[in-house]
Amino acid sequence: MQDVDNRKVAVESYNRCSDLLDRDDRSQDEDFDLLTSAFVSRYHWSLAGGPEQWTVSNWMVSRAAADIGEGSLSLAFARRANDACES
Repeated sequence: MQDVDNRKVAVESYNRCSDLLDRDDRSQDEDFDLLTSAFVSRYHWSLAGGPEQWTVSNWMVSRAAADIGEGSLSLAFARRANDACES
């Protein structure tokens, strides 16, 4: 098995989220890709980043979830990001 560059995967996944969020004409499959990419980025930042990246990755999951209409999930991750910012 190859070594994974967690930082590279985290950045690429985060950028994929940004690209998908900029689109007005996403398909349902792309909505799933958006949320999946946000979680992939979050996971890899948990391995390669620090508190700032962890907070931003929680915000991105919140943002992606909100954009596809998953309000409860969005709120849960927004609270995590907010709590991290306050501490």
